Amino acid sequence: MTYDCIVLPGGGVDLNGSPSAWVFLSCGTTHHPPVLNKNSFPINEATVSAAYLIERNIPSNKILIENWSLDTIGNTYFARQCIIEPMELHPLAVITNDFHMARTKLIFDWIFSLSTSAIDRSENIPLNILRLAIRK
Repeated sequence: MTYDCIVLPGGGVDLNGSPSAWVFLSCGTTHHPPVLNKNSFPINEATVSAAYLIERNIPSNKILIENWSLDTIGNTYFARQCIIEPMELHPLAVITNDFHMARTKLIFDWIFSLSTSAIDRSENIPLNILRLAIRK
């Protein structure tokens, strides 16, 4: 199946301002204060993750950033309201790790008002959740 959009929920940045290794290796959730740049501003995870994808040859014009939120619920809501629905990006796919899958499904179900059975990657149901939306 071809997707209009792939959404990647965030997972934090490390002390160097890079996406945490677990974001890409499916580890767990971090509970730390935000990492600050040299000017004492928080490093935006979505921007850092976009740079990571660009360094790996994903064209920048295919990356849309949701950086208004602070958690997965906000990620989902703002991705839907500000990116997915206005751009009519359907169907969607989510990429997350096993650790977050159940929670991500519940949040998706709530924000998109779908039944739990609708999340089972049906060909007819738009899927997903947020941080970077990579347009095909």
